[in-house]
Amino acid sequence: MPATATFPLRDYNLAATLTSGQAFRWREIDGNWENIIAGQLNLRDAVRLAAFPQREESIVVYSEGAHHWSHLGDIVRELLETSDRQVCYVTSGPDDPALELTHARFHPFRTNRGRIRDWLLNNLVCRLCVMTMPDLGQFQVVRSPGVACYAYVPHSMVSLHMAYRPGAFDHYDVLYCAGPHHVAEARAIEQMRSAPKKMLVEQGYARIDAMREAIAPGQRENPRPRVLLAPSWGASGLLESGCHDLIAALLEADMMVTVRPHPETARHRPDALRALHERFSSDGRFAFDRDESGWRSYQSADTMISDWSGAAFEFAFSRQRPLVFIDTPPKVNNAEFTALDEVPLEIGIRDQIGVVASPGDPLGTVNAVREALSRPDMSDGDLARYLFNPGHAAKTCAAHLAKLAEAGTA
Repeated sequence: MPATATFPLRDYNLAATLTSGQAFRWREIDGNWENIIAGQLNLRDAVRLAAFPQREESIVVYSEGAHHWSHLGDIVRELLETSDRQVCYVTSGPDDPALELTHARFHPFRTNRGRIRDWLLNNLVCRLCVMTMPDLGQFQVVRSPGVACYAYVPHSMVSLHMAYRPGAFDHYDVLYCAGPHHVAEARAIEQMRSAPKKMLVEQGYARIDAMREAIAPGQRENPRPRVLLAPSWGASGLLESGCHDLIAALLEADMMVTVRPHPETARHRPDALRALHERFSSDGRFAFDRDESGWRSYQSADTMISDWSGAAFEFAFSRQRPLVFIDTPPKVNNAEFTALDEVPLEIGIRDQIGVVASPGDPLGTVNAVREALSRPDMSDGDLARYLFNPGHAAKTCAAHLAKLAEAGTA
């Protein structure tokens, strides 16, 4: 029997392995490793889409990856059920659940996040292109002369003027809005930047609707409180900046803790997640949730701890429960946001839907969790203040997209 060897994962360098002389034609693209076979498949699908006979009359949907299906899936299915449009779905995620959908008018195409994707989208020909990706026209992906109308579907409820870069939505023709704050922010941005007026549509938020349908609000069944830790990503995010003392304090208070990392944290800071696993995985009250949809951890949690993540609003409005915000420095991608009179949603309603705790104060956060658990749940009337069309976002968006495709312009 041949001898075998085992080495710890922390000693394994994937980049060194795939760039060595023993590996054949691998390359790193945006944090992911791709070999020549995957590249050929992506190129093949790009050629397929370019040659698709009905592409000019189709609705083309672009997804950055699997986690965007929870925002686009119900809209796509509604389009297929209620319209006669062909839907071409282009995804940069090899594990995108959309690739498993079968329908006579649904046509999936795979691409990457690099040059093949950029070439494909920049030379697209269709009446209507739908994206959840901000910054159209600001980086590699620009408006194609062959596309009559670009529509943006929100993948977060956070503000448009603080959380996104200046000009992130300037090159879209249609902006679907999750709630009244998006309408007010979009108009204020247009005025400040002297940008062309977009068509604003009161859509709602399809992912929250789907979560509310799948998750029964209200009832608490855990023998001890279960706390979901789901922060944003980046240098000031809780997982990147250090949350070991906080998790230890929650466990010391006999609470169950589930950590749901942002997909970008998993991509850029796997070392931070390994450190958490090494310290806490032996405690049966601690768990990781790597499912990007997050539905299971949302369903089982009694409350959530977050910082500036849009996931906080998804939990609050799907479970209709108070949560805890750690008051870390705000996640600001646009220093100009203070020039607008509109207060960003993630600043303005923290005290209304949750309890704010100071960073670096684990015991204070434990007490904030106890306070959140003692507060009454959110009413349907409260929900309607922040969200358009609760329960009907996908239908609203699909009906409007079908009309746009028919007209060929906004």
